[in-house]
Amino acid sequence: MFPQRKAVVGAVTRSVAAMLAVPLLMILLYRPPVEAATLLGAYATVRAPLLNVRTGPGADFEILDTARAGETIPVIGRLPDCSWLHVVRPGKGEGWVAATLVVLSSPCLALPAVERTAPLPARLVSPTLVPAPVTCSGLPNESYGSLTISGSPTDRPAATHPDLNLSLRGYQAGPAQAQLVHNDGPVDERAPQLWGLFADQRRATIIATYQVFDWDWGCDCRGGPLDTPPATLLALATTPGEPIYTPDSPRAIGSGYEALVLHATGDAITLKFTREDNVVRGYTLHVQGICVEPSLLALYTARDAAGRGELPALRGGQPFGRAQGDVIEVAIRDNGQFMDARARNHWWR
Repeated sequence: MFPQRKAVVGAVTRSVAAMLAVPLLMILLYRPPVEAATLLGAYATVRAPLLNVRTGPGADFEILDTARAGETIPVIGRLPDCSWLHVVRPGKGEGWVAATLVVLSSPCLALPAVERTAPLPARLVSPTLVPAPVTCSGLPNESYGSLTISGSPTDRPAATHPDLNLSLRGYQAGPAQAQLVHNDGPVDERAPQLWGLFADQRRATIIATYQVFDWDWGCDCRGGPLDTPPATLLALATTPGEPIYTPDSPRAIGSGYEALVLHATGDAITLKFTREDNVVRGYTLHVQGICVEPSLLALYTARDAAGRGELPALRGGQPFGRAQGDVIEVAIRDNGQFMDARARNHWWR
């Protein structure tokens, strides 16, 4: 194609895109923020342990709210360079988040662009508005081994698999009471007990309950919140820096180990109490809001890169990280189904 013709085609393409974007932006501007977000259907899942939602697109703006890893936030716009996203926090209003700290449910360039017109305000220095950075030490004298998996490795990279990487699904605040309950039905006497997460083997102090989002495998996209059972993720009280342990299970999976590490990042881990590299059969435990022990994370990263024929394995009662702050988030699954981790007769006996 001649250079002149390329320029003409490019100009026409940009003009058409602009013509399509303007009506959408006008529609959104005259809708309430939450309704606009619903129309767009765009959401951001928080990747950072704690995300600041600010009043403007920049780190110098005041903090409006915070969100924890795995939470989902409705998105209604972006800066032209996609560096900051315009979001909605129900009950708090509109705010902005750094795009590098979230995972978008749709391409950023498909969102309405908002120009940055106002200058940034003076930097805020109030210590009450800026959370202190989380620092965790390792676990001295702790070492980790590996086991060969049973069957084939996961059918897609673990980091992009919504069954292994819980942050891809996200979650929202749920209606269930933040307390242990009794659930009827059969009890598996060999199920891992969640008091084993803590050195003192205490029963949980539940701070909040959440509903994990379902996954629509047809469109390979996030579905609505799971409402059965009413609580599929719990925020449990912790002391910052306390070690978090592998719950003991009577079902050994080989060589004295009881769980495989199916996915790990710096702040989250997924454990499987069988040797399969999937959640189809047996118990799966997701734990977020932790500092995964660096040597364990390094071992997982190496095994994952090598094709996942082997994965890190943990012994019952073996620590795998430390609590980042005053809560950790925990979800338990049985044969792929999210369970109600509040059930004392199932998980806290």
